[in-house]
Amino acid sequence: MTVLTIILCIFLLLLFVPKRGYPWAIAVTFATYAWICWIISRPLPISDDWGDFDRFIISVALCVGVVPALFRLLLGLRKVESSPAEIDWTPTKASSLFILIWGFAWLLTPEFPALVGAALCVAVALLLSAVIFAIVRLMPRHQVLLVTSGTALITGVIAIVIWPFAVVAAAEKKADGRPYCIVVADGSDYRTANNLLDLTPLIMRGRESGKSAANFHGQLLTLGDVNRNWSYEHRDFSDKSSDHKPPHCTASTGFARNLAWF
Repeated sequence: MTVLTIILCIFLLLLFVPKRGYPWAIAVTFATYAWICWIISRPLPISDDWGDFDRFIISVALCVGVVPALFRLLLGLRKVESSPAEIDWTPTKASSLFILIWGFAWLLTPEFPALVGAALCVAVALLLSAVIFAIVRLMPRHQVLLVTSGTALITGVIAIVIWPFAVVAAAEKKADGRPYCIVVADGSDYRTANNLLDLTPLIMRGRESGKSAANFHGQLLTLGDVNRNWSYEHRDFSDKSSDHKPPHCTASTGFARNLAWF
């Protein structure tokens, strides 16, 4: 399994990396572990679900993977010359802060954007990043952490606003000139997409509950075709949707490409 191979590489990295490179190794470990924890905790399609036992094995492997770090930490505490004060832990701090900002943003969506509006969330993120970069010179001691915060916000915005282009292209290709419309997740139900920002992870994300989801991220309803659900992994409306209560919306030619951004 690919995930177990990645954990093994992390194990070897933490075991053999020189002391001076340890902050970078831990920074990579934090980012990788955050990604793996997200993967094993999010809802997966039945065809891709690893099952409880597979998730348990990965969880155990994650714990074993950090053993070299704990071992070297304990060993370092016994040696005065290996004091952590000699090491620049800035990469570790920056990585941790970046992950915390992205993780916090992930937890707030899609409920918070649905409440205040996706456009306001994007605008606030851009404004905060601009303010942070503007005060970097005023606080040189915290330059790295400020730059990390600003970069996390601006890259988050970029990661969000690129999705409408993929969704529109996929919808137009699947519709092939036929009238269609797109519905997006709205709590445990659906609603018609009103603008392009609705076609982003800020809004178009199924309601998650443990290893299951109450609905799909979004669906393409094409005249003369089955409903198809949106997959961020495949970047396409690929699979047939199945709902106890199928959603409805008013189809039109070029529905997605005619949407405004706001």
